[in-house]
Amino acid sequence: MLSAFMICAHVWADGRLPGEDFHCWHTWDSRTYTLIPYGHAAKSYSSYSTSKLFAAVYPEAIALAPLIASPYWRQRASGSTTEQTGFFTEVSKRVTYPYNDPGRGDAIVHWAIADSWRPPSKPLTTYTPGRVRGKMSPLHASRVKRHENSVKWYSRISRNQGRTLLFHNHLKPVLLRERTPQYVKWEGTIWHSSRTDDLMKQEVARRRKELQDGAARLRRQRTAHVPLEQP
Repeated sequence: MLSAFMICAHVWADGRLPGEDFHCWHTWDSRTYTLIPYGHAAKSYSSYSTSKLFAAVYPEAIALAPLIASPYWRQRASGSTTEQTGFFTEVSKRVTYPYNDPGRGDAIVHWAIADSWRPPSKPLTTYTPGRVRGKMSPLHASRVKRHENSVKWYSRISRNQGRTLLFHNHLKPVLLRERTPQYVKWEGTIWHSSRTDDLMKQEVARRRKELQDGAARLRRQRTAHVPLEQP
């Protein structure tokens, strides 16, 4: 589900197709204007919440989630060019795709090449449920401050909601995956999650071959230690 949110966030942030009148990000904008109306009295978006931005893309994220979770579609996404074309066609039925000009980066292609053949990402932190501790954790003062700053930022910009989602902590597990290069700034990590250049493809192919070779060696070792059946 987080991968689906991440893809929708990229589409919302980077989607630019000239000559078209309607795209899914226009729908997301309309939902956002309804969920986060401008408060004329306060002269700000006082009802702002990042959760409402997630809610704006939720229907399309739900539509994408089965493709990302399905072993069948994951295999096609990481398969031959023909299989990948079938996967991208199915994606285009659920969200605007392609969502920008070729060469600008593509989070969907990146996921298909780099992540579809890997196991799902684990959470960065595992928290103890509040019902186990008997009480919910208090709202930390820094979280309140971050929310206030977010309201100010959104009131000034009122755009680029997809970028806001990409900077949210909820999406860190699918942006900061294992073996993802460590960038000085989070912008680098976001940029990497939509890379489709030849250097990235070569690096992914090398790692994938290493894993396949390691799995083959393990199978051979297991086969060598299996005792022969007695006649």
